[in-house]
Amino acid sequence: MKIGSIGRGMVGEAIYQGLKSLGNDMYYYDPVFKESKMSDIINTDVVFISVPTIPNENNECDLSILYKVLGELESLKYKGIICIKSTITPGTTKKMIDKYSNDKICFCPEFLKERCAYEDFMINNPICIVGTESKEAFEIIKKIHLPISKEIKMVGPTEAELTKYMQNVYNTYRILFANGMYEICKHNNVEYDSILNTLLYRNELDAKYMRCNENLRGPSGPCLVKDSLAFNQYVNSLDLEKKPGIFQTIVNDMDLYPRTVIDGTRTEKEYFGKELHKN
Repeated sequence: MKIGSIGRGMVGEAIYQGLKSLGNDMYYYDPVFKESKMSDIINTDVVFISVPTIPNENNECDLSILYKVLGELESLKYKGIICIKSTITPGTTKKMIDKYSNDKICFCPEFLKERCAYEDFMINNPICIVGTESKEAFEIIKKIHLPISKEIKMVGPTEAELTKYMQNVYNTYRILFANGMYEICKHNNVEYDSILNTLLYRNELDAKYMRCNENLRGPSGPCLVKDSLAFNQYVNSLDLEKKPGIFQTIVNDMDLYPRTVIDGTRTEKEYFGKELHKN
């Protein structure tokens, strides 16, 4: 299959190299690579878009680059399936379908860790959800992911968008909860790891994101912080009868602890060129 990839950052590169290894004809565009052109994408069957959607000055998800890319594809009269991989505000895909009168626009989130993005895409990828209103789009994206994912599921676009945020915001919460308990244990001269290991033995907890010590503290990297900030702003914009305060608490607590940079990952400043914070 002829597949285009717009954006070759952490997610885009994993997708490009992974699908290329499966024998697909891959084409790409990223302004960082001067030899690449948007017109290189025009004859592909599907294009995956993995461009930055970092929070703006109000900590809202900035969709400007994504809209620019979609506008360029429209001006080139692109006829293939447009599959967004970038994290986007819930409801965005439906807005784009309406704006461009194109039900071939869909959202298919990835759940990759920067230090092992390729392996996560190719090996640790048990379920693929495709947020789309088009059966045609779903079948094409499904065909591409068949060698990778055991389960491939068609869902509504907004469900897919919320799934991505739920994963990343929950992981941020787990890190912050672990840090809070770690501080309380220190205050009481109790070993945090002893409590954690007891609960792990009882299968009451998942160890992932719950480990904490002086060298392993707060959330960092290209996804958890930015997505927690943006999702909180999204929640604040909703007219909910019972508005949860937990997401604001997550944002408030993110700056309490030192940001831990795991081997193989970058800080937000290194990744996006700026620090992400609550103010």
